[in-house]
Amino acid sequence: RLRGDISARKEALEQENQQMLAYEQAIKALRHEIDALTSKVSRLDVERAEHRLKIENLTENIRQNYGTEIDLLETEPLLPEDEERLTELKEKIQELGTVNLGTLEEYEELTTRHEFLSKQQDDLSRSIAELEEAITKINSTTRKKLREAFEALKVKFSEVFITLFGGGRAELILTDENNILETGIDIIAQPPG
Repeated sequence: RLRGDISARKEALEQENQQMLAYEQAIKALRHEIDALTSKVSRLDVERAEHRLKIENLTENIRQNYGTEIDLLETEPLLPEDEERLTELKEKIQELGTVNLGTLEEYEELTTRHEFLSKQQDDLSRSIAELEEAITKINSTTRKKLREAFEALKVKFSEVFITLFGGGRAELILTDENNILETGIDIIAQPPG
């Protein structure tokens, strides 16, 4: 009876061991599945972070380039004509090739240089006008003074000639009355007798 009892208990133990092995294998399978799911969750978290960064970058680019918040934009579904136009514009952009970012800096430099040169040209034009005005004033003053000096010299020359020669007549005449600055002088002298 004891042997039968031992035998029955051994069988019960064997069955329980079999069940425990089955449970352990099921637990191993579940742990393996949990590890796979944990790995997948980690990978998805990384992808989600990457997508969030891309969205933030796109939002910032739209804010800088277009001065608007993407969240505030109301969009309507694209019509077939819009899709065709969008495809056409994308092709044109690709035909343009890469954008030279230095062009903006070069444009700024050229604009600054153009403004500087324009100011210089204005200053030069103003200076030329002032010089021409000064030259005109100087010429006018010179003509006036030269005319006065010539008239005084003409009178004095006539007096000195008469005194030196004891009579007669002497006269100074301008060769070009209209251009006193570049005219020559003729001397007409008639001694007495």
